[in-house]
Amino acid sequence: MRKNSRSSFLSARVRPLSAALLMLLGVPASRAATIIVDSDADGSVAGRCTVRDAVAAANTDAVVAGCAAGSGADTIQFATGIASITLTKQAGGSLLISSELVLDGQASPVTLRRDAADATFRIVDALETAPLTLRSMKITGGRLDEADLYGGGAGVLARGDLTLERSEVSSNVTNKWQGRGAGILARAGLELVDSVVSGNATTGQSSPGGGIYSYYQPVLLTRSVISGNVTLDVASGGGGVATRAVDVVATESAIVDNWTSGDGSFGGGFNVPIATLTLVDSTVSGNSTEGGSAWGGGGYAYTLHASGSTFAGNSTLSYSSYGGGFFSAAADISNSTISGNWTTGENAWGGGFVVALSSSVRNSTIFGNRSQWATGGGVAIWAVDAAAIIEFDSSLLFGNSASVDPDIGLVDATGEITSIPIAGGHNLIGAASISAVFPPDTLNCDPRLMPLAANGGKTMTHRLGEGSCAVDAGANPDALASDQRGAGYERSFGAATDIGALERQPADEKIFADGFDPD
Repeated sequence: MRKNSRSSFLSARVRPLSAALLMLLGVPASRAATIIVDSDADGSVAGRCTVRDAVAAANTDAVVAGCAAGSGADTIQFATGIASITLTKQAGGSLLISSELVLDGQASPVTLRRDAADATFRIVDALETAPLTLRSMKITGGRLDEADLYGGGAGVLARGDLTLERSEVSSNVTNKWQGRGAGILARAGLELVDSVVSGNATTGQSSPGGGIYSYYQPVLLTRSVISGNVTLDVASGGGGVATRAVDVVATESAIVDNWTSGDGSFGGGFNVPIATLTLVDSTVSGNSTEGGSAWGGGGYAYTLHASGSTFAGNSTLSYSSYGGGFFSAAADISNSTISGNWTTGENAWGGGFVVALSSSVRNSTIFGNRSQWATGGGVAIWAVDAAAIIEFDSSLLFGNSASVDPDIGLVDATGEITSIPIAGGHNLIGAASISAVFPPDTLNCDPRLMPLAANGGKTMTHRLGEGSCAVDAGANPDALASDQRGAGYERSFGAATDIGALERQPADEKIFADGFDPD
């Protein structure tokens, strides 16, 4: 509950007064302890410090076996030579953490794993009173086959804030109904920095979030990878990441090769159903949904914001599964690429993506997407509101394929909307549609796009070929400084801005601007 202004003011006054009184009375302020684990055994070893005893010492602020006493917010580190610790049910199963703690593997990651021959349990269970940081740690092999109060989190159940730094959560499994978040189940704040969540799986019904499930606070991903996670039963969206009603923000991150296989399991990569997904300089690729009525191969979100990002090679593979790249009610796309995504099922429109409400696409490239048996190979507009404004500015829709309206198509959900005017200008479209009416300055020509490749920057992109009609034919409505590749790659070079996500500029000056050498 939020404190009122009076209580916040009093709290701010009391803290320094309390510290001053402690000093006057000669009472030392609480200091965090660093506890060194010097044994890779589980349980207790006379005269030695195991990780289980170290956690107990941190929880109780007391000496436990060979472990020094904790003191407030402690750090557990590991002696040289300790690389992996196998936890057993006999010694206590999950590491139960009740006080603020950092588990720090330091230079070389330390692995905590469940004995594969043992009874099932989660690896780490952190209470509400225990904000937890995993630094240079690997959490693997957790498994939950039986119902409990919290349902999921076979790798980590975090009831307080959880931060991962240079850490990995992998190969954890929940095998039960509502076994949410096989890798991580977060009930408070969750932040990943330079970390990996991979190869986790939920197998039960209504078990969203193969890699991560978050209930109450946003998920923040920075320079992190969410890969190869899966949900295997019905109504289990978000193979990689799922949230109940909170946002996800991914910066310089990769969400790749995650999938859902059950009917009604939306979002192969992400499922953010009543919140906002924000992607900055990130890649969403190779994700898929395989069940019927499972929308959004790359991701499903109520609102999507993407800048400097690429959706590539995502798919939906069954009937009525819309949006190969992504499905969102509303989208704001800038300086981004949507390429090579597809839908293959009957009545599965929108190979690139689907939007339903007012949306905007600026300085972006939509190329090579397909809808095998339905409309809108590049983009499908699900017309639910005649007042919705769909805007394209300086964007390129070309080389997409579908049974009807390959580049952009309209799906009328009301029975009354037969066409929709497209706002904006300076676009290039390959196959115009009678249902989506573009401004009169729209070009219809071959932009001579090169294959999707690493052309510099943090994401894969399409370069404009020599003599492209998209060169100097666009605009820069947001006054962007750079193209999709970021710093070192001008957004407007030459006579005018190019149409699409990339600006054609001298390769010898720009292609190596970030140190990347394609050879």
